[in-house]
Amino acid sequence: MAKSAEEAVSEDGIEDHNAIEPPKQTNKLKLLKEIEAAFMVLMDLELMVQDELRNFGQEAKKTAELVSFIKPSEKVRLVSLLSIRKGKRLVQRTLPYLNQEDAAEILVCFFNNLALLIKRDVDDDVLHELYDVLANTINTLDLEKIIEMASRKRHNNLKPIACHSFGASMICKLLDRGQILLSQMSIQEFPADWRQAWLDLVKTLTREIAAVAVKGVLPPLLGVYPALAKALERSASQKHLIGHLNGTQTAAKAAPVFNNQNSFGY
Repeated sequence: MAKSAEEAVSEDGIEDHNAIEPPKQTNKLKLLKEIEAAFMVLMDLELMVQDELRNFGQEAKKTAELVSFIKPSEKVRLVSLLSIRKGKRLVQRTLPYLNQEDAAEILVCFFNNLALLIKRDVDDDVLHELYDVLANTINTLDLEKIIEMASRKRHNNLKPIACHSFGASMICKLLDRGQILLSQMSIQEFPADWRQAWLDLVKTLTREIAAVAVKGVLPPLLGVYPALAKALERSASQKHLIGHLNGTQTAAKAAPVFNNQNSFGY
């Protein structure tokens, strides 16, 4: 029996890309009109925030309107929204105004559907512009939530994510933040066996990224992740990743492209 669209983005984080079809043309046009209306609300909100005589009641009302449009808890709608260039731009500009719960819902949707969203961003090439606002949201999470999100990716195919700048950076950012929080906890708060289980999870989620780094084709990451680098410094299989995580690895030069004609122009 085929999965419903809702099941395709269920809370277990398993991605069934065949069940989440891109918005049909009629639905896409309808969604675009709604996005335009939402942008008008967003611009009103941005002007209010810039105004010295701020009306916090009106700001809250405008924010609620944006939340009612984006509907962070409705994963299928959110994936459709994030499959459209203007939808991604809307989410990028709206995220800073959302409360922690709504922002975290959107972040979870990104992580549960990373491979699909990357695939649908090939023509738009916009996802990397959302990294900073999503990274800020990751910084608000507690360790329990980070472990929950990371665990959902354990059994996913991470190859299409690992070779993509945005995808690899999101995985590294989540794990780096988890490592920072873990380093602030005592052995009583987070026992040794739990720490080993976390390290095993970190190695699992970075294995494909490290494999891409070994080949010398890892795209530049969108941030630096020193806590994650320190956690992996004793791992022989991840040693090629350390420089990338610390931001000290020089990006590999792209190979020259040769066509059928003389490549030197004569």
